[in-house]
Amino acid sequence: MDKEQNTAAPRISTESLKQLYQIRESWKKARKRFDSKWADIASKVNPDMADWTSDLPPSRTSREPSPNRLVYDNTAQKASNLFADGLQAYSFGQGQDWLRLVSEDPDDEKDKAATEWLQNASLRVSRGLSRSNFYDEARPFLKSGADFATAIQFRDHDVKRGIAVYKTLHLKRCLIGENQYGENDSLIRDFWLEPWQAAAKFGAKRLPTTIADAYRNNLNRSFKFTQLVFPLDKFNLDIEPRGVAQGKAYYSLYVADVDRFEAIEDGGYEDRAFYTWRWGRCLDGDVWGVDSPGMVELSTIKQLNAERADFSRGSQLGFRPPIKATESMREQGVHLEPNYNHYMRPGMDFAVVPVMGPFEPIAQDMLMLKKSINESYYVDFFLMLSQNLERFKTATEVAGLQGEQSAMIAAMSGRLHFEYLERVAEDSFALELAYGRLPPIPASLKGKKIRVDLISPLSQMQKRYLLLSETDAFVGRILQIAQITQDQTKLDRVDFDAYIGVTAEAYNVDRRIVRDLVEVQRMKLARAKAQADSAAQQQALEAAKAQATVYAASSKAPEAGSPAATLMRGPQG
Repeated sequence: MDKEQNTAAPRISTESLKQLYQIRESWKKARKRFDSKWADIASKVNPDMADWTSDLPPSRTSREPSPNRLVYDNTAQKASNLFADGLQAYSFGQGQDWLRLVSEDPDDEKDKAATEWLQNASLRVSRGLSRSNFYDEARPFLKSGADFATAIQFRDHDVKRGIAVYKTLHLKRCLIGENQYGENDSLIRDFWLEPWQAAAKFGAKRLPTTIADAYRNNLNRSFKFTQLVFPLDKFNLDIEPRGVAQGKAYYSLYVADVDRFEAIEDGGYEDRAFYTWRWGRCLDGDVWGVDSPGMVELSTIKQLNAERADFSRGSQLGFRPPIKATESMREQGVHLEPNYNHYMRPGMDFAVVPVMGPFEPIAQDMLMLKKSINESYYVDFFLMLSQNLERFKTATEVAGLQGEQSAMIAAMSGRLHFEYLERVAEDSFALELAYGRLPPIPASLKGKKIRVDLISPLSQMQKRYLLLSETDAFVGRILQIAQITQDQTKLDRVDFDAYIGVTAEAYNVDRRIVRDLVEVQRMKLARAKAQADSAAQQQALEAAKAQATVYAASSKAPEAGSPAATLMRGPQG
């Protein structure tokens, strides 16, 4: 999963490096049509990312929007923030159980040791993510996906602490490529390091001369580096896959911009060391995402911003209207303070120009524009989840309403789960396993495939609405049929034990609470035997009483010690 340091010099030819830079320029040219639109979105939705043109270190990049891109309305900014906060809180919030490791073999659910180990492993994986910076970097990742339709996050490795380190990347500093199946499998990312950071990462002897001199002289400046990550067999390159690269699925190469045709370090990854999430796929096969709220609502955001600017200026003109004055008033000036008295000489005069703008239509139009932006960012849905709707509706109505709304975002959240969250959980599990932080694997699980199930509140709402609601309706209809026909055998068509299992899964019930089917069957057999023994004993008692009644009705009392006398006494304890 993690890259290993390579102490030998990278064995890639200069011609192959030039070929990689040609590929980089080709990808950058293809991305260019998105750059201006992303910059426009950033200026209105995320002004901190408004500079998409400079090639400077992040600390020196201007974070101020240009004068013609000033923000007068922050509806889109608040909507983007609420979307990221809400989706993270209800999909993978820190401190909540949002993932569960499950064996692909359904028979393992009957194995108590296996289920307890999987539950313990799930807890260890969650704790591992909490020890890292995953949750901090997840928020900008979600905002990037919602605003620009594409989000990219790189996963590094802190060997000393044994944890993953995550970094959400600015789109202008990275390029991505696809395989033949439309999956992102390649990443080219730019980053900046100061000389001491570069020496710590690569070793001072491996640095280009310019950076090595800056390191020895303790210069405080940043240098640009580039990392290229791609499948080892993706391009026809002159690479000797030995050492860390051999046996790895992905090849990694580091180059300094000051000497780009001389590689600094290479290595390999067992798994893809970055995550991408695209809101929607482009029909023409472009690698970048489309149709995100920020992209779809860009025209709305710009119109709302312009109308808000006009509305504010109109309101200000109403309170501070323009003045029509004679030239001689220039010396004295005009004061609009309350109760101010102007004493004017002959020839001096001024008049207030009334502002009669149609403010009401603009205000109504702004409300519609704000509603459109909030709808695209699912603001109402996440606000509904946090509100106490039980004051106005029943619990059943609230659950149904939340289920309907959660189903509307299933496509978007499903891609997020598959492309991001499941892969993060799988990588975290592999890391915990590699560092020996998991208990010994039970024999029943060895060699089995384990998958990640997402059990966050949002996932459970969607699962209950999309799966359990239909099952509930079916069971309820069967119960009605049995009641109407007064035929309880109709219920034999329903496996209620299986129904309880499905319900427990939909509600994410602790696996230790629900008994497995083998134990349930054992309890049923024991209960049936106890009922049969009790019925037999009761039948014997009734028979004895009946015989005693017959003998008691006879005219002659039975002799002492006879069978009849014994029956009349009944069974003795």
